[in-house]
Amino acid sequence: MKTIFTKKIMIEGRTRTINVLCGDLTLKDTYSDLLLCSSYVDDHTPTIGTMMYALSNIGIDVELLSKKPKLSLNLNDFKFWISKELNHQVCKYLGCIEMMRLSDSFDDNKRPNPKAMFSFLETILSYDYNLGIKSISLPLFGTGYMKLPIEEITPHQVEAISNALYKNKELVEINFFGRTEPDLLTLIDYINKIIFANEYDVFISHSSIQNDLALEIQKELISRGKKVWVDKNTINGGDSFGAEIMKGIRNSKILLLLLSKEAADSVYVLNEVVKAFNYKKHVIPYKVGDFELNDLFDFQLATTQILFDSDMNKTALIDYVCKKSDELK
Repeated sequence: MKTIFTKKIMIEGRTRTINVLCGDLTLKDTYSDLLLCSSYVDDHTPTIGTMMYALSNIGIDVELLSKKPKLSLNLNDFKFWISKELNHQVCKYLGCIEMMRLSDSFDDNKRPNPKAMFSFLETILSYDYNLGIKSISLPLFGTGYMKLPIEEITPHQVEAISNALYKNKELVEINFFGRTEPDLLTLIDYINKIIFANEYDVFISHSSIQNDLALEIQKELISRGKKVWVDKNTINGGDSFGAEIMKGIRNSKILLLLLSKEAADSVYVLNEVVKAFNYKKHVIPYKVGDFELNDLFDFQLATTQILFDSDMNKTALIDYVCKKSDELK
C-alpha cells in the first residue's frame, strides 16, 4: 500500500498518528492491532470486489469468525463484534460493524443514518476492552458495495475517529485505507478540516478585564506564526459557548493563563484551568498585578511554575510561550 497522507497530533499528552493508505489490502504492509470492516447484518459473503473477498484471499474467513467472536455489542439497528486473537500478518484482531440488512440496501428510506452509525463507531472505539489495541485500520465504511455517498459518510466517520482519540488514551495510530485515490483525497480534506484545522498553539484564558492584553498577546503570537484561541474572536455566532471553549482547550498545546485578581475570582477561568490540566495541557500562569491567590487557584497551581509581570515583560512572555510551543511539537 502507498501512504498518501500522514500527520501527527498531540492529544491528551500523547502523540497520535493519522495515516491514509491507498492500495490493495492483501498487499498491506502496515500491521494494526485492530482491522475494522463493515458488512450487512449476518451476511459476510466474500463477493468479488468487497473487503470480505479481499480478507478471504489472505486467509481470514469473516463468516467463520463471526460465529464465535471474542466480544459482541448491539445498539439499535447496529451490531459490532471483535474476533478472537488472530495474530495475522495484517492484524491482531478483526472487528466488524454490521450496518444494515441486505434487503434494506435496495430501499433508500431504510439505509442507515450516517450520524447514528458513526456515533456507534465512536462508542465502539472509545474503549480498549483490555485488548491492548493501540492501532486501528479501517476503510471508508459504506462507500463500496453499499454505495453510500462519500459526502454523507466521510464527515461523520472522521468526526467519530476524532472524538474517539480523545476518549481512548490507548489509541496512538489510525490508518484509513481504500483503493480509489479521489475518494481518499476527499477523506484527507475532511481529516484536515475536522481533526487538524482547529489545532491551536495557545489558548489564552483570561477575565474580561484583560481583553485588551489578551488581544495584544494574540496579535504578537500570530505575528510569530502561532495559532491562538481567544474567545472574543474565535467563537462564531450560534456556537455553544461552553462547548467551543472546551474544544479550544482540547485542541491547544498550551493554556496561557493571564492570572489577574479578576481571573482568580472567576469560576469560568478556574474551570478552564481545571479542564486544561485534565486534558494534560501545558499550563503557563502569568500573574498580572500584585495580589494574593485564593485557595482554589493556589491548590490548582501548586506544582506549576508561575511567571510574574514584575519579572517578565510582555515581549519576554511572548518569547517564552513561543519557545515552549516549539518544544511541544
